[in-house]
Amino acid sequence: MKLRATLLLAVAAVSAALACDRHRDVVVTTTGPAAAPPPKSVAPRPATRPVSIITISDQPVIFPAAKLVLQQTATGVSATLFSDDPPQALKDDYRGNSFRFVATYDGQSFDDISGQPFIWKTSAEDKRDTQTGIFLNGQQQMVSPTAATLTLTKVGQQWTANLAGEFQFVDNTKEDAAPLTVHAYAEMTAELVTTSDKR
Repeated sequence: MKLRATLLLAVAAVSAALACDRHRDVVVTTTGPAAAPPPKSVAPRPATRPVSIITISDQPVIFPAAKLVLQQTATGVSATLFSDDPPQALKDDYRGNSFRFVATYDGQSFDDISGQPFIWKTSAEDKRDTQTGIFLNGQQQMVSPTAATLTLTKVGQQWTANLAGEFQFVDNTKEDAAPLTVHAYAEMTAELVTTSDKR
């Protein structure tokens, strides 16, 4: 129940932020003779920021859009999939949601990794990687992959990311909170922002 409440809070926080980006039209009525309105220019409405959705314990949670960085290394390809967080995410009081996953693949080119799953497999004794995973309500809760896969697929010039598996949910606001096992999955479009050679 506490986990579901946390996920609902994460959804509500981001939904409220997205709602602030929208403008409402105001209609004013008059009872007198209608006067010809002066000509005016209408500014275009700002586009709503794209989002990604990750389903955690059957609860869809909203995140900023996904971006992807690919790097050629001496042994293959390194991929970093991350959320396009707003500037305020750097502040201590930020309560949005974000994610960051780093995976390494075999292959001589970026196209070689298309459709190739990267597998996380960790045990309770393994040290938790605090830089990889899903972050809810700022850094208050973390969802780390323990038995999960990340598959990047290229269709034309577009990359999609498929994430699925078992994760460990940790509430960082409670020192004595026991980790919980949850399941999460997502299919999201990822914008390829940079590619580089690290060999």
